[in-house]
This record gives sequence, C-alpha cells and structure tokens, in this order.
Amino acid sequence: MRGQPLIVAHRGGAALWPENTLEAITGAIQLSVDAIEIDVQQTKDGVPVVLHDEMLDRTTVESGSIKDVHSRDLKDIRLKDLQGNLTEQTLPSLADALELFSKSPSSMLSLELKNDDAGEPYPNAVKNILKTLDDAHFKNDIFFHGFDWHLLGELKSTLKTAHAGVNIEWAQWNQLNGNHEALMDQIFASQISHFNFDATILRETNWQEWHQARSDVERAALRFSVWTVNANNELDFWFKEPVWGIATDRPHVAVERFK
Repeated sequence: MRGQPLIVAHRGGAALWPENTLEAITGAIQLSVDAIEIDVQQTKDGVPVVLHDEMLDRTTVESGSIKDVHSRDLKDIRLKDLQGNLTEQTLPSLADALELFSKSPSSMLSLELKNDDAGEPYPNAVKNILKTLDDAHFKNDIFFHGFDWHLLGELKSTLKTAHAGVNIEWAQWNQLNGNHEALMDQIFASQISHFNFDATILRETNWQEWHQARSDVERAALRFSVWTVNANNELDFWFKEPVWGIATDRPHVAVERFK
C-alpha cells in the first residue's frame, strides 16, 4: 500500500446522518470522501435494499425481518433520525442508492453483503446484487466485503475481477486463537487478498508482523482496511499506517484533518 489511506464514510457517515440513507449518501458525496460504505440486505421478492440490520426495529418505525417485506412496500417504511425520531425518509433500495452514486463517478461504493436473520445468505443474493448493478449501468469503483466467506467466494467465482475483502471481527479472531498465519492462509486459499478489520484487533496485536512471514508476491497483493475509527487520536494513528482504507462514522473530521 502506498499513499494516503482512503476515507470511507461508514454507513454513509452514521454520526452525521441517519445511517444507510439517501441523505447520508448525498452528504458523504458532498464531503468529497473517497468511498461510501453501505450495507445490503434483501426483500422477500429478492430486491437488494440498503439496510444494516436484518431486522427493521432499530432504524425504522416498523418491526420484523426485512426478508418478510415485499419491495413494493419499501416506500411505506419510514426511517428514524439519529435521536430515534420519525423522518420523512423511507427505506432505499440498492437501485435508489446507485442512482446517487452515478452522479458522482469518483465516489467508490463500499458494499457490505449481509446475511439474513438466521445467518444464512439470501436466495440468489450475489445474482440479484450484480443484476442491480448491471441494470444501473454502474461504472463507479466497487469494494465488496462481508463476513460470509462462501458468499464472497461465490461473488469472486461469478465476477472474477471483483475487488472483495473479508470482514474480520473479534469472534473470528478468537476462533483462531490469534493465529494470523492461519487466517492469512484461508484468505489466500480463497483468492481474497483483502482484510477488512475491526481496528481494535489490530491495535491490540502487533499488526505489522502480519507482513513479515509472507512471500514478496503475497505481500504485494495484500491489502488491509480498518473499521470503525472515530476518535481523533485513532484517526491520527491509522492515517500514518499503510492501510488501504479507514471507515469512520465521522468522515467530516477525517476530511478536515487529512484532505
């Protein structure tokens, strides 16, 4: 990795606007961040929708699972603001979000692929996401990522040129007893050479050691990004490190300090 890390607006900038909304995407574009991260779930009829949780309760006025909602009802599901109050915004489809991105060709889309409330991939999730991108004639750069190795493998086998990364949180790290070599072996075996880490894991380990035991070829291909970095001192730390991207709920602070 060379050069300054990319500034990624996490969920569009969750400290500034209601997360994963068209308002957040618009605001992040206006901030001139490098990339905007959104999450994608799926409706009952297979339409990709921009939503972090598989359940509606936290960010909307409705309850229940998104997989039980038909896409025709999305415009009836109103969203909450940062204080939990009702807004006039409604739950956006991925197609709605892509329309905004298309007006800003330099904005990278960081797209997290989610599973349903049972922890299972949605039916035809990869196919439906790629079709939505194709229907939109989407030309912006895309970074696909998620926690499900099999789903990412399906994505890579379907779209071989896809830039994809696996999200690593404490649960996976603890399962491997902190064995970073075993995790790297899994990554390279899956032909995914991008780690998207909970930043606190790398802060509590000597993360530079991750590079030392690999071949020159593997090191050259390897990318790291971190989430979610919000405190000023943590932003300062990571912007000095050779990471590809830094996801933050406070993209305005990162832009002011580092752009």
